[in-house]
Amino acid sequence: GDIHARGCEPDSFDAARSDRSLQHISDPGTAIGEMARIVRPGGIVCAAEPDWSSFVIASDLVEISRHAEAAFRNGFLNPMIGRDLIDLIGGHLSISHHSVHPVLLKRLADAELVFDLTTTLQRCVSEKKIPAAKAETFYADLEERDRNHRFFALLNIHVVAGRKR
Repeated sequence: GDIHARGCEPDSFDAARSDRSLQHISDPGTAIGEMARIVRPGGIVCAAEPDWSSFVIASDLVEISRHAEAAFRNGFLNPMIGRDLIDLIGGHLSISHHSVHPVLLKRLADAELVFDLTTTLQRCVSEKKIPAAKAETFYADLEERDRNHRFFALLNIHVVAGRKR
């Protein structure tokens, strides 16, 4: 449901969970506060979110890779929400868990599905952040890395849980 809807009574639930949603909403602090409000004392609030500042695409063309990474990262309202969770949840609850899980993709096809690299590169070209020829060279480098089992893209996901006092 809509985390901003405030339709639930306070202390109504044993737990509340969010998974890769806070990166897309305008006010994640309010959402976490609402989750904390609706769990009972002793209840758990848990969230899992990416830290897009950790996003890396391995390439010999570092400058172009950094532009593509930034273009993808900047497509989110809260690109660093993963690292912010500890403070957002800790501001309302006692932290009971914090872990970081790397998501390592070793195939270009998988990275295309998750990170939509082709569309991101097209956007970089249309916004004149990367010349078309360099974008093509970059993608050819990724394909060569994939053929030779040297491709990887990496992103860290933070999982944070807190218990209501």
